[in-house]
Amino acid sequence: MTVGIPLLEVRGLARAFGGLRAVDALSFDVQAGEIVGLLGPNGSGKTTALNLISGALRPDSGSVRFLGRELSGQPAHRIVRAGIARTFQLVRVFESMTVLENVQAGRMFGADTGADRPDAQALLARVGLAGQAARRADE
Repeated sequence: MTVGIPLLEVRGLARAFGGLRAVDALSFDVQAGEIVGLLGPNGSGKTTALNLISGALRPDSGSVRFLGRELSGQPAHRIVRAGIARTFQLVRVFESMTVLENVQAGRMFGADTGADRPDAQALLARVGLAGQAARRADE
């Protein structure tokens, strides 16, 4: 990664629904290793902004660049493959599957498929659930 180039660049992002401007000229950068929060009251456009960045919605205007690559307006599956994905507030597990199978299912949507990517069992170990891998998720 080139030093000085933001990991994520959002410039002038906007989206309206009828006469309501849900997001209006949103701009920010996220540097590698930085943790950023998006705060605001209900109805302030936080979810719309995340949907615009992740490709769930198309922006009316503006730009989303990840690692220098323009992503705005691309379909969500291409944005995920580029390395940006979002989670949803109401996360559900597959109750009839094991803990390990749930992690494996979730990993199917990741962009990183390299050999150094930890396997599902290693991820369970990282969060202290290695001994629970064979249990059904509804337990």
